[in-house]
Amino acid sequence: MARHPKLGILHPASILIFAGLVALWLLVWLIPGVDNTEFRVAARICGYLGAGAMFVPYVHIVRRWFRHRDWGNNLGWLKWHLGAAYLAFFFVLIHSRGHGATPLTLVLQVLLWIVMVSGVVGFYGQKLLYYVLPGLIEQEYGRERLEPQRRFFLEQARVRITEVLIRDWKSFATRVQEKNSPLLASLADGLPDAEREHLQAAVRMVNRQTYKTFEEEIEAKSLVARSLERALANPGLWKPEGPRPPDLDADFQKLLQRDPATLTAVELRGRNHTLLEALYPAEMTPTKPVVRHFCETVLHDCFERPFRFRPALASDALTENRYVDTTGFAEPTQREALAKLWRLVEERRQLDLEYRLHLAGRLWLLFHGPAAWALLVLMIEHIVMSIWYGGF
Repeated sequence: MARHPKLGILHPASILIFAGLVALWLLVWLIPGVDNTEFRVAARICGYLGAGAMFVPYVHIVRRWFRHRDWGNNLGWLKWHLGAAYLAFFFVLIHSRGHGATPLTLVLQVLLWIVMVSGVVGFYGQKLLYYVLPGLIEQEYGRERLEPQRRFFLEQARVRITEVLIRDWKSFATRVQEKNSPLLASLADGLPDAEREHLQAAVRMVNRQTYKTFEEEIEAKSLVARSLERALANPGLWKPEGPRPPDLDADFQKLLQRDPATLTAVELRGRNHTLLEALYPAEMTPTKPVVRHFCETVLHDCFERPFRFRPALASDALTENRYVDTTGFAEPTQREALAKLWRLVEERRQLDLEYRLHLAGRLWLLFHGPAAWALLVLMIEHIVMSIWYGGF
């Protein structure tokens, strides 16, 4: 059985300290102020004590710039940060009696409240967020691993889409490996010699299926998948002097005769895919346009998009109903690859959700940081002016 964390300044229950300080501040603000010499002296002393306590969190921030130095336990520094902040809030309450006598002191109080409230929301809000996060995310990757995992999902999606378009990897790789293979020429068109050799090495690995890990398999297959993707978008894929596919209908022959520059991206990819299907019927799966368009939408609107805090509207069109409708137009051999692709879409959406939750857990810094530095500058000015005109 897990031990309950010890009560202390870092315990979630310590939010009651801030709640008590807020209630005390409201009480002092409502009652009439005490105005005598003894209280003014005590208030001035509390002002200097509050300023001294305020400097502790700034020292902690400077300490974070030197994490490689062994200057004490991080949790210990965090305890000092929170404890000093609460203490400073109390001393400032006594010093100001809950009121701002001048525009400067009023601004100081507003900044202090922004720093305190944002800090409390950030500290305890993050505790709450990471408490509920496992219930919202099926598999948590952590903030540092999100971007590498996003790129890995992208490569997996390319592999699954290629599995929709080809019959199987071995027959496709075997055709590419043929001597003077025109399919290899199509895939490697425009590649430098080094990248061409890298592609050939990946094709050999795919053909022999000599993978040590799942990541190695995806890396090899995704290199072939990217080459096929590039070939489908290549305006020069069709060459009149190249091999001519048999049994072309009249509409497609007219499409081949058109200048590629006049074709839209969708028309060009459709033309090139139909061409590859006709040239390599044993390797390419006959794919209906609705299935190709679904795969292209998944790739561009889901996997190629970077992380964003605001969900992209285009990705909303990728509904489960659309996936089910697409499988109805797919060949039976394509449905397994489409199912794997759709599972990847769901995992990518979970990844997006985790990114947004991590980002939401840091939004408080947009208020806390700028307000804290502005408070430091004005606080130093207030201390200097106070000593200059009021003595100690």
